[in-house]
Order: sequence, then structure tokens, then C-alpha cells
Amino acid sequence: MRAFDKVIGYESIKEELIRICDVLKDPEKYKKLGVEPSHGVLLYGNPGLGKSLMARCFIEESGVNNYTLRKDMPSDAFVEEIKRTFDLAKENSPAIVFLDDMDKLNIPVRRSRHSGKLETVNPEQGTATPI
Repeated sequence: MRAFDKVIGYESIKEELIRICDVLKDPEKYKKLGVEPSHGVLLYGNPGLGKSLMARCFIEESGVNNYTLRKDMPSDAFVEEIKRTFDLAKENSPAIVFLDDMDKLNIPVRRSRHSGKLETVNPEQGTATPI
């Protein structure tokens, strides 16, 4: 059973994340093909759409080092924890840093026309893939 079998629906997102996992699992193979590894994935949407479950499945499927951060401390301490975690992830690359429940940071966000859907964002290209 694949980790993503726990997620019902969202087939296009799962396929995209599985491709990214494959690159993480065998970077040399993909490097020979000229494929660069992803430097970030952002899952966003309204609460209750399955973003955290999808991220946990992605982490499980990838098999790489992973670090999860949740906003459960004062902001100054959390900023330091983010820096420390990203440094640790860089030292133990490849790694995934999962920032869970970032809505608790109270950062104002603008609602997109897709705000009721789960999407992935490619931060390198600035593109979003709605479901």
C-alpha cells in the first residue's frame, strides 16, 4: 500500500507529489535526465480539505529526513525555531520541512478565487494547480 492510498480523491495532486517523491528517492537518476529536484511545495486551501494528511503522506512516501513545525510558542521563539529547523534540514538534505497549521501565524492572506479547493504551488514558477 502506498502512503497516498490513505487520501481519497485529489488524484492530480497525488500524482504530482509522487513524481516529486520519486526525484527525492533517486536524485542521481533524475540528475542524469536533467531533472532538478523541487525546492518547495505549498499545499493551501480552506481548513478541513486534507492538507495535513496529504503532507504526512508525502513525507511517508518520500522516505527522506523530515521536520514538522507547528506554531505552539511565542512568535520570536518560533522564528528562531524555523531558522534552526531549516539549518538542520539543510545539513541532513534531502529533507522535508512541514510547516503545519500556518494559519495560526495570523498573517493576513488574500483569498484566491480557488480558496475552497486544495492546490499545490510551484514556488519556482509561481504557478498553482487547482483541483
